[in-house]
Amino acid sequence: MCEYTPNIHFYNYQEFIKIAQAAKIPYIQQDLEKNVQLYNSTQAETDLFLLTDGFVGAYSRDCDYFLMTILGKGSLANYFTLLDNQPNRFSMKTLSDCSIIRFKKADVEYLLSMFPENYGFHFYITKQLSTHTYLKSLVLALPSNERVKRGVTALGQLLGEPVEKDGKQMVCLSRHIKTSVIMEYCNLSKATFFRLFKELKDSGYLTKDGDWYIHDPQLYQECHFKTTK
Repeated sequence: MCEYTPNIHFYNYQEFIKIAQAAKIPYIQQDLEKNVQLYNSTQAETDLFLLTDGFVGAYSRDCDYFLMTILGKGSLANYFTLLDNQPNRFSMKTLSDCSIIRFKKADVEYLLSMFPENYGFHFYITKQLSTHTYLKSLVLALPSNERVKRGVTALGQLLGEPVEKDGKQMVCLSRHIKTSVIMEYCNLSKATFFRLFKELKDSGYLTKDGDWYIHDPQLYQECHFKTTK
């Protein structure tokens, strides 16, 4: 029986690790280098991967390895295979050095279905993954001349950290999110993307000083709320 009672007002990946430890769920911690596959073909069908540091790109095998989204710290990769019990349809590659915790899918299903106090984690995890799908759909629904700004904003919502710099409120997006990755996320031709990307930087909305900085006070407030609630 699980003896640890999670803080029901603060479901997050740290709490998830605690309930797994309390329930004596086995897991493996791993450090991965940049540009390696997150899992092999066997692990894709049997394992789930909790990202505790770094960034991972999720690519659709059904759409010529189209970049669907970018997962950051706290994401539980491969979780959708638990929801629909279908073969894995994504290839996942590290975009930076990463730290992960690898669970067996059956153990996570047991942990989240057998203990009522853990049900909230299912909502937390699916809400997080659904947000990725929702924001990407908003980007792709726009005409090409509006996608870059919306794509950068979406990545800020998903992966950004609110900061104050030179007395201004902005959102920091890691330098590991390369320009080429942003282009893939926006799903634009190289010529169109770089023209719009230059316009975005010239407008002052996006600057780079090591990391990327998104100059959007409303986005800052949204990210600040997520980190303090």
